[in-house]
Amino acid sequence: MFNRRRACVAAESGSRVPTLGRLGRAYLSAVALAAPGGVGDAGFLFLIYFLSSILYVGQLGFYSDDWSPLALYDLRGDRSVWSVIDYMLRNSNSARPVQYLWSLTLYETFGFAPLGYHIAKSAILLANALLFYLCLRELHQPRVVTIAVPAIYITLPNYSTVHFWIAASQAAISMGFYFASLYWDLLTLRANRVQVWALRLASAGALIGSSLSYECAILLFLLNPFLLWQASKQHAQIPSSRARHFTWSLLATNVVLIGLVSAYKIIITVNLISSIGIAAEGSGHLLDRLLYNLFARTRNEQSVGFNLWQFIDIDLFERGLKLPLLAFKATKYVRWPELAATGVLGVLGSVYLGFVLPPLARSQPTGFARPREWLLLSAAGLISALAGYGIFVIVTNIHFTIAGNVNRVSMAAAAGIAVFLVGVIGYMSCDLPTERIRRTTFAVLAGLFMASGCMVNYAIASHWTAAYHRETEILTAIRARFPTLPKGATFILDGTCPYIGPAIVFESNWDLAGALALLYRDPDLKADVVTPQLEIMQDGLRTTIYGEHTDYPYGLDLIIYDVRRDVARRLSDRQSAEAYFSEVSDNVESRCVWGHTSIGVPIF
Repeated sequence: MFNRRRACVAAESGSRVPTLGRLGRAYLSAVALAAPGGVGDAGFLFLIYFLSSILYVGQLGFYSDDWSPLALYDLRGDRSVWSVIDYMLRNSNSARPVQYLWSLTLYETFGFAPLGYHIAKSAILLANALLFYLCLRELHQPRVVTIAVPAIYITLPNYSTVHFWIAASQAAISMGFYFASLYWDLLTLRANRVQVWALRLASAGALIGSSLSYECAILLFLLNPFLLWQASKQHAQIPSSRARHFTWSLLATNVVLIGLVSAYKIIITVNLISSIGIAAEGSGHLLDRLLYNLFARTRNEQSVGFNLWQFIDIDLFERGLKLPLLAFKATKYVRWPELAATGVLGVLGSVYLGFVLPPLARSQPTGFARPREWLLLSAAGLISALAGYGIFVIVTNIHFTIAGNVNRVSMAAAAGIAVFLVGVIGYMSCDLPTERIRRTTFAVLAGLFMASGCMVNYAIASHWTAAYHRETEILTAIRARFPTLPKGATFILDGTCPYIGPAIVFESNWDLAGALALLYRDPDLKADVVTPQLEIMQDGLRTTIYGEHTDYPYGLDLIIYDVRRDVARRLSDRQSAEAYFSEVSDNVESRCVWGHTSIGVPIF
């Protein structure tokens, strides 16, 4: 156990500078899970995540944005890391360099074996839960809170896409850096002078790493100084002047770093400037749009931008307080192995929490025995959730969707939702008649929410595994029908649906093109998918996705293939295109529930 008194004395005394060995030993003792119950709690969180993912992780594959980087890495002439960095600098992707360097590392390690990618992503998600646990312990929360919050967080379906989609792991990496940064900030309260500088540098580096991975956690860093101030109250040896210095210096550092990272992203990414709308809109029109996004009641899953009513409806209720009802709806998508795993997870969660639970009586002197403290915990969770969405008030590329593939943007807010739910469960439990009832109620409700999140994730996973199976069927059929394709040809896929539920099969010119480029070893090959947005133009076919048009001129190298009927045509002019769609391709509206970009087909 870390000696707090010795650490504080060393920090206040400048007469002794610890050796590097002492610094290393102090750091290791700080991060170790050696406190009472630490190893058991870590094992519990591991089992919870293992049970919630083991039945689908081996059946997942590559989807959408996964294919283009794979083609880039595998087909580029120069296979060095510097060639990828050069590519990012010449494209807007450099706004998230950590994401691309991570995907390059996975490619160099696992090649085209998707299981390795998903195991690596699972390791990051588990690390997030463990870091969340360590942060809550440094904040001196009761042990039951430090266990229940990350256990519920790791099973919440709010960010389900991150569990299934390799490209979405950018959100998990961003949150991992955030939790690490917060943890290192909190450790400064019981570190000496040399350790404080090392921890501050590590924390600043983690902030930069988080922001350059994804943007969802940026505003959470502004909460860290407040959390540091609250934690300092639990250290009687720390003078208030030192605590204030730590708090204000951390706030100033984080504000400066956030400003620098934001400036970098705005300068280097034209798309970000467009999404903010400052360059194209007047301040009055921009304010009107932001206010509409915030408060409009006439919105649905396809609506873009942060909205308070959708936050309340979807985050606090559908994916929050009503999660057990959502899990009941999800049972139609799962089989008995998933039901069994969910049941075991729920029982394990309830039993373990019941074992570690402290008394929850109103008369107990501990703060979290009183309803007011649980309400304050819930309020803190709500504030954190709103901060997790804060960046999307301005950058409006967010949909509030229960299971849609864009819900990765909810990963930062989901940490606050987990805190909120534990606060509500504690409030409902702490004023019941007897201690046994209070303990049992809290443990059972917390286990129920863990199991409910697991059930919903398994239901959504069934669509992602089916989508990858469909992808492999399509690629196998294309390869059998076309042993070779002309160099630089254009391939249009017909006869298939772009989505299976919220999961992506092939929907665009980047996913199918990447997959076929790898299949035929041709980086110049172009490809796209027939959807209701396809138009027959005078000079070629036009597809539209996310408001952007792509034109494919007619010619002998423009090939369209109906995979369902195994029919292929070369579209040399407009007449041949019109003939194909009238004679071969039947009514496209009758074949699929087409869904929407970023959402797929709603299943709940």
